[in-house]
Amino acid sequence: FFSSGALATGSFSAGRGNRLSATARVEEHRSARNVVSSDPESSDFRPVLPIQEGSWASLQLLSTFQTSFPGLTLDAGGLFGRLEDRTFGSLSAGLKLHRRWLHRGFDLRVDLQGHSLLGDPPVQAGYFLGGRLTVPGYSFRSRIGDRYWLFRSETSLVLFHPYIRLRAFTAAAGIRLTSFNGSENPSTQWALPQTEGGSSHLLSAGLGLGLGWDVLRLDVARGFREGGKWELILWVNPDFWSWL
Repeated sequence: FFSSGALATGSFSAGRGNRLSATARVEEHRSARNVVSSDPESSDFRPVLPIQEGSWASLQLLSTFQTSFPGLTLDAGGLFGRLEDRTFGSLSAGLKLHRRWLHRGFDLRVDLQGHSLLGDPPVQAGYFLGGRLTVPGYSFRSRIGDRYWLFRSETSLVLFHPYIRLRAFTAAAGIRLTSFNGSENPSTQWALPQTEGGSSHLLSAGLGLGLGWDVLRLDVARGFREGGKWELILWVNPDFWSWL
């Protein structure tokens, strides 16, 4: 979808690596449409999905705390928003662990997070899982819900510094859809997979190579639950996205 408007953000240090950030957004949201395919209904491209259009206003707070355990941080946040006559919010929490053993060329990352929508959210506020950066081995953003948990782990070892790094990763998630009903149910509206009780669980694992200072990554992943598949992913390390 398309959005236009203004965003203001600020962050404040609370000492010892602790930070509090605030983000305010005022935007106009409108649906996109497929103008490339001659027949959008049977296109081989990923579908362009409709949203609830209107004026969006939100305020998000996020806090990050350093724990006494080396490399372990805790995140907690919340959002309050309005879209036309809809009032909604969200709560989030997460744990991140990052440890490095430079003399051995070994790196470990573990990430556990959970999010939940509240109130009467529009579909574009929903959470999407599947594919790169969430649970590889499933179609990209093929699961939607208003609450989810996500666990990811990655270990890597330098084979030939700085050109080749071997990576192994796993991911698991659960997502549940309860807030959208009737004609607004995005699984029905967008022909996404549905499961009994509105919940879905995903599990995957894979191996990959980090090339050239771990800038470029080539991964092979396999999803093990319903809808899982083999997936080959060529992408850029997210740590370098701000440079692109």
